[in-house]
Amino acid sequence: MARKLLFGRKNTTLSELAQVVVSSTRALGERYFATPEARSLAAARGLHLDFAPDVAAGAIFPLLELYFDAQAGMNIVQGGASRLPEALAALLAVRGGTVYTGQRVDTLEVRGGRARAVRLSDGERIEARHGIVSTVTLPALVQQLLRDQSVPAPMRAAAERYRFGPGTFMLHLALSDAIPWQDGRLGTSAYVHIGPYVDDMARTYQQALAGVLPDEPLLIVGQTSVVDPTRATAPGRAEHAVWIQVRTVPGTIAGDAQPGGDGGDLSGRDWSTAAQPFAERILAKLERYAPGLGGHVVGYAAESPVDLERGNANLVGGDGIAGSHHLDQFLGLRPALSLARYKTLISGLYLAGAGTWPGGGLNAVSGQLAAERLLRTSRGARSGRRRTPTPDR
Repeated sequence: MARKLLFGRKNTTLSELAQVVVSSTRALGERYFATPEARSLAAARGLHLDFAPDVAAGAIFPLLELYFDAQAGMNIVQGGASRLPEALAALLAVRGGTVYTGQRVDTLEVRGGRARAVRLSDGERIEARHGIVSTVTLPALVQQLLRDQSVPAPMRAAAERYRFGPGTFMLHLALSDAIPWQDGRLGTSAYVHIGPYVDDMARTYQQALAGVLPDEPLLIVGQTSVVDPTRATAPGRAEHAVWIQVRTVPGTIAGDAQPGGDGGDLSGRDWSTAAQPFAERILAKLERYAPGLGGHVVGYAAESPVDLERGNANLVGGDGIAGSHHLDQFLGLRPALSLARYKTLISGLYLAGAGTWPGGGLNAVSGQLAAERLLRTSRGARSGRRRTPTPDR
């Protein structure tokens, strides 16, 4: 994508492009957009990857997203996102692979300095013939899956330094009708961002870092059932399914930026008690842009940062992108310089997933690159063994 943008430019010099890439999303918006609304579009894109409006290099993601979305649009999986892993599992099965679901890997076994097998929580042991690719973050790999193994000191130190960003709050809605947007043009879009403005997003990010529940959190409204009706699973009762990703919120609550405001009592300092009133605050904010929304809500389910981490060990503190994407954990430094090419410091053990380059997102790039590295290493080792002469006895 970057090459296409680089060589396809017509009126932008290389030096200007380089300056844009290291800019913040606020600077990107001020450079190219005239209105506050357009500038907030770039800032909202940046917050997906932990780039608040004033964080250096935050312009990379919105630059690529806005450029390629304008060219090719955005794809969704018909019938729901779960259909994608199901299709991948079916493809592996056709190729002779075995896919385990609903089972948890408890440990990775390392013997003689090489990763040999995985052991599931039910005790089953699966031997690795060529290598193991782990998609958990580096801290989870070192501190959980390799907890009883000998881990090289640089790898352990990198795991201790790895940083997670602010949390995410998810709200899932079942609606009897489509969202009644005040601006009807929004009703045909699969995704709507409600910031509303750059300063609001900068403030909510700082609030989340300080442990404070934000008063104006960024809402990413996924109303994909307007373009894919098969996502509504209960026709006649729930005609539309909507999810709202709330960026950013604190993983651990220290206070509330809007005491006594929308959402009722948020004086609690635990997500087990704060999740429901915070969900009501989100619904109240959305209703400002979609009057009458409350009358369409058949039911809702909230997932706090604690719930997200409980469901996925990679999402520490509810960080939905499995680790900050700031420059010290981006590009060739994700998760660390010595581990940036997917091969770890343990022979036969490779690392992929959102905690490696290119980071969070449904792109499968890291998995493909890690698999290619494993295959090259495995073939090279076999080729090397064949070239080694057998000594006479």
